[in-house]
Amino acid sequence: MHIREYKLATGDTARLDHRAAIISLEDERRVLSSSLLNGGLRSDLNFVFNYDELEEKTKRCEMLAPTHEEHLKIVAENILKLPLRQTTGLTTAAQMRNAAFCEAAYGAMTVSALVTAGVSGNALRAGDRATLDQKDGRPFILGGTINVILAIDADLPDGAMLQAFMTCTEAKTAALERLGCRSVISD
Repeated sequence: MHIREYKLATGDTARLDHRAAIISLEDERRVLSSSLLNGGLRSDLNFVFNYDELEEKTKRCEMLAPTHEEHLKIVAENILKLPLRQTTGLTTAAQMRNAAFCEAAYGAMTVSALVTAGVSGNALRAGDRATLDQKDGRPFILGGTINVILAIDADLPDGAMLQAFMTCTEAKTAALERLGCRSVISD
């Protein structure tokens, strides 16, 4: 896969290769992340990543550490060569060649979205059994992610950032419903 680059409305750059999408934040930016690696509401980050951890040879996602947080640290620092303290990120089994990028504007505000999804063999829904179990430090992963990285070129108050996060989640649900995607383990 060739490298794709996108300039986001925020001025930031998204760079995608065959294994990762890395967003480089050009200026200080408030970031709301659900990641175990530097997640939460932060303003000290410079990089956001989405890493495809599906190994082509084994067709499996292998944890590189006993916990998912430690795994994310290894991916960020050792594989992607990103500074650990200034980075947050997600992992997926969805292939980066299928990543979608789009932007939409409303008035003077623009929202950029970078999305990866895999639902053909691992679609899950709220209420299904857990997909990551770290009991006794031993991870067991079933998979199933739709990762969305949103960049909004507006200085949103904290509550509005959380509302945008919730609306994004609702939009994912609506899209899956419209496509007729059902959980692979429940009705």
